[in-house]
Amino acid sequence: MVDDRHARRPRLCRRRGDRVVKRIGVFTATRAEYGLLAPVLAAMDPAPGLEPLLIVSGAHLSPRHGMTVREIEADGRPIAARVPLPMAGDDGVSAAQDMAAATAGVAQAAADLKLDALMVLGDRTETLGAAAAAVPMALPILHLEGGHRTAGAVDDAIRHAITKLAALHFTAHPDYAQRLRQMGEAEERIFVVGSTAADRLARLPALSLEKLNAGLCATLRPGFLLATLHPETLSALPPADQAARFLTALEGIDVDVLFTLPNADAGGRAITEAIRTFAASRPERTVVAPSLGADRYLQAARLAGAVIGNSSSGVIEAPMVR
Repeated sequence: MVDDRHARRPRLCRRRGDRVVKRIGVFTATRAEYGLLAPVLAAMDPAPGLEPLLIVSGAHLSPRHGMTVREIEADGRPIAARVPLPMAGDDGVSAAQDMAAATAGVAQAAADLKLDALMVLGDRTETLGAAAAAVPMALPILHLEGGHRTAGAVDDAIRHAITKLAALHFTAHPDYAQRLRQMGEAEERIFVVGSTAADRLARLPALSLEKLNAGLCATLRPGFLLATLHPETLSALPPADQAARFLTALEGIDVDVLFTLPNADAGGRAITEAIRTFAASRPERTVVAPSLGADRYLQAARLAGAVIGNSSSGVIEAPMVR
């Protein structure tokens, strides 16, 4: 069978002067995702023939997850469309309902904005919902950060599903590109571009511990730990028990801890509750921030004695901050 994902039907494009302009929808649903997409958006802004249009959804629009849309607004980044999700529960059913809402909302946004393509990053359920919307609309999907491997979570299945829907792949490492080839993706559609986290870090100003503490109303001391625990969605261990094991290990460590709270994943509320209970038991040594934002998180990582937990930032960004 011929792979014809590149053979999309012609679409009308806006003209800027004498140039045809391709309208690229860029979907983001989480704080970390936006941090990785921000350098891409900045590079697309002056590019002739491209018009990036940001579609904001998921935790960005959720008060429970810190309303991180404010970070986007503070960047001065125009938001072309907002796709709110129910985010009512903390289980697989709620995640599926959010994914369905993302599909419906992104489809409407794509139609309203007259998109020519959709850019997505990573492996979240909302992202798969957004990608699914593009398929029947014959919109090419541009996928960043494909080819990774994640143990203990549903992320691999979602990421690889998006890979099979995508027309172009922008990977962070040659090993990830090789994994896409093994999945049957054509060589000419795979580009190794590195991690955009490096671009974000390159322009990020330093932040002193005093200023970090002032912004958090905290008294963190040098050598503090920056901790994030996301639920392992494929683990046989319930999220509350995952948190208990993690927090029990921290009880014996005589050091300050700055927690960021988990993403909007199934089981996230149980972990959040466990972290808040732990923090209440040792308020003089623990700070909880629902979201630091992409920039302040990286600035905090520069100041921290260690980054701990199971966030991918501990593998990708943390080695680059020093």
